Amino acid sequence: MQFSMVLLLSIMTFPPLPTGQTHCYNNTEIIPCHNLDFPQQDADNYQPLLKNRYKQLSKNSILDQITRFIWMKYPAPKNKDWQGAINYCQNLKLDQRHWTLPNILELNSLVEIARKDFKINTDFFKNSDTINYWTAYQSKTNKIMPTKQAWFINFKTGAIFDMEKSNQLGVRCVSKP
Repeated sequence: MQFSMVLLLSIMTFPPLPTGQTHCYNNTEIIPCHNLDFPQQDADNYQPLLKNRYKQLSKNSILDQITRFIWMKYPAPKNKDWQGAINYCQNLKLDQRHWTLPNILELNSLVEIARKDFKINTDFFKNSDTINYWTAYQSKTNKIMPTKQAWFINFKTGAIFDMEKSNQLGVRCVSKP
């Protein structure tokens, strides 16, 4: 299930999810980007933006200049169960914006696989030492019987998993422009 979710994410996202690639390659070495012989590389799309991808809007919020999402600079002060995470974001009073718990695609847009430790830019996203963060998506949705699990992203590895909603995980809310 995890592999198919990652495959689905890579196929369905627009703009493509940033991978952190800053160089383009042929079969053996680094080459200039926008090369017609080796087209459509990740760095082709993001090279100019990666250096200035994030912009601090206020002391509490960060603009992702690739996706245009606005993120909490700091995660929720305490981990929460899944419903508590949804409620926290819906009731958040921050910078006069409407906040929600991000879906898988939104939260996954923060993952930077090329980073060594945490797969999130800790220069901008402070106190990001919590590893697992809830998404707004439930897993195994069934109209007859409510599901007890929801998806989360592990920012130590960048992987996506599901877990029982009663577990206490990190919360980072998003606002759309």
